[in-house]
Amino acid sequence: NSTTTAVYLHSGADASQVTVNRNNLFSGVANDGDGQLNATYNWWGDEDGPSGAGFGDGSTVSEDVDFSPYLDAPIENDPAQTVKILNVDQNESYTSIQAAIRAANAGDTIEVADGTYPNVINVTDVQNVTVRATGDATIKPTAMVTWDVGNSGQQSRETPIRVVDAENLSFEGYTFDFGQVKDANKQFAGILYWNSTGSLRNNHIGNTSTSGFYEQTTIFQAEGYTHDDRAPVVVANNTYRNTGRQGLVTHGYVDAHVENNEFHSADDDAGYAIELGSESTGEIVDNEIHGYADPFNSFSESAGVYVENAFTTDVSTPFVKSVRVADNEIYDNQVGIQFGQTWDGYSADVVIDATFENNHVYDNALAGVHVTDENAPEGSAVHVDASGNIVENNS
Repeated sequence: NSTTTAVYLHSGADASQVTVNRNNLFSGVANDGDGQLNATYNWWGDEDGPSGAGFGDGSTVSEDVDFSPYLDAPIENDPAQTVKILNVDQNESYTSIQAAIRAANAGDTIEVADGTYPNVINVTDVQNVTVRATGDATIKPTAMVTWDVGNSGQQSRETPIRVVDAENLSFEGYTFDFGQVKDANKQFAGILYWNSTGSLRNNHIGNTSTSGFYEQTTIFQAEGYTHDDRAPVVVANNTYRNTGRQGLVTHGYVDAHVENNEFHSADDDAGYAIELGSESTGEIVDNEIHGYADPFNSFSESAGVYVENAFTTDVSTPFVKSVRVADNEIYDNQVGIQFGQTWDGYSADVVIDATFENNHVYDNALAGVHVTDENAPEGSAVHVDASGNIVENNS
């Protein structure tokens, strides 16, 4: 009956083969078929959802229909007005990712549909929020904001994605393209996590290379934490491309888990795929790292992985910086991996204690593994326990 039912599954129909999503339903949905019918994310004519088996006053819905979450406003005919950003726990839609994150409660998941999202994401004090792409979603910002983190040396740097004082904010499944904002005349980062925890998983990240000197694709920095209370972060299953000076860099009291990523630089841009810097600890496991072969003009070496203890001269209590580098494939860089830093006067009583095991390091132009410590007289030290590695064909 078309006057009362918009969608009807007759007896014997396989409901698992039918999906009814993102419609304005001004008459009901009935399922007499086999199994449950997926009819989520629809407007039923009432902000409280469907009637019948539902709890609202909208169009009727029968049993064996999954109608929640539902939309609380109709979809406009303009395709740009369809639901793209949805908090699935609150059943609220938003016009920007930033607005959705700011309005989220602890534990919420935000789903972002296909499309290109050009806006800045600038959020603080977020707790336990996952921002997940459900299709081909590209975050391609067209503007940046200043870091504004209270650190005089970094205050005026810029970023299009600024996460400050957040706890467990995670981005999953996006393409992050920074080609519209990269600027050779600026010090900028694509993604900034400051005094924050969280994760980046299953993303494509990059396009920050310029002719400038200081492009950071992803940075996690935790000055507000301590050696005994670190900021845990996870970077896993991502693809990094053309990442400028640094693909992933950590500073301060971060504890980073970096696993199963590919880092590749095809541009003539000096830098590092991964820099585990200053006080930060962590493990770098099962990554493929290649193409960081262009030397710095300052006589520093580019490297696939750089584990350093620089910028620690203000550390008052000596401590051990524990690092594990295992099961990685590192090739076609200037240096495969460097432990320790080569600039006098930058580090103090911080000891790098590294486990280096089961890596394959090959075809690097200058060295496969470089261990150095310019600040030993000031208390710095570098210990590397190496086992099971294959280091070959490095010049």
